[in-house]
Amino acid sequence: MKSVADPKAGVVRAEIELRASPSEVFEALTDPAQLEVWWGSDNYYRTKDWISELWVGGKRGGIAIGADGKIATVRGEYRAIERPSLIEFTWEASWDDFASTLVRAEIYPIPTGTLLKVIHSGFLPDSKASEGYAQGWGAVLNWLTKFFLRSAPRTQQNQNEDNVL
Repeated sequence: MKSVADPKAGVVRAEIELRASPSEVFEALTDPAQLEVWWGSDNYYRTKDWISELWVGGKRGGIAIGADGKIATVRGEYRAIERPSLIEFTWEASWDDFASTLVRAEIYPIPTGTLLKVIHSGFLPDSKASEGYAQGWGAVLNWLTKFFLRSAPRTQQNQNEDNVL
């Protein structure tokens, strides 16, 4: 996994290989019930009340409740959807005074599952915000990895081992 900011260009680029199909990754990124399960952690923040109107122009957003109890919101609108390979939406976060940026998630099949590339652009040049978002996307992609590890199908060998007393 890597997540890096290019402050001069106002862009964050993050990518990770996931042991899941492109369709599973697409659903995890767009299904409100799944987003609520994996996006966040108890020691950072938890998310809830996700909205994902999965059509161009549809709303996307949710609420984050920090470990300290502070509430933040993020809202946006889908700009492009190509199931299961692409999602693009605006990102307007309360902690950034709802400044509008753009998130693009490119989803590629690879032999071991899926390569997910996230490009978050539209930050003001030389803004420190992009560096904070690079750290944030690193955390988000790690949570997504853990989600797929928890929900990975069990092999026949593992199932047989469970039946041994």
